Amino acid sequence: MFLEQLFQPLRKGNIVKSVRGSHGGYVLARDPSEITIGEIVRLIESPLYTSSCFSKAESVDDCRISSSCVSGAIWKQLAEHVDNFLDSITVADLSNKAKPEIVYGLRVKSKRILADRGMTVENPEPETAEVA
Repeated sequence: MFLEQLFQPLRKGNIVKSVRGSHGGYVLARDPSEITIGEIVRLIESPLYTSSCFSKAESVDDCRISSSCVSGAIWKQLAEHVDNFLDSITVADLSNKAKPEIVYGLRVKSKRILADRGMTVENPEPETAEVA
């Protein structure tokens, strides 16, 4: 029952499709190189940054102090970084590779994302301070 609940949003998100019959089950609905890990995570997990600090029912967009809240800006940027990183990884990147090769590839992608933002791994501080 748990797997069916997990596969339902993946099916609706066009990640998997069901196959009927004695050898049935689920198969990928698209090419693995077209499916990002970000898509999968967003379909099965709640967003990292959606509710207000004051209330789980209050949206971040409706927060009464959002214009002056440093914490909110940090969480929003973190969510954007996580989304960008996960969107840079495809199912094809993770399939048919040994674990060390996958880990090395993820490190290379992470360094590339940091480099695009003007940051280095040795000095992970941005060249200029930026909030939100």
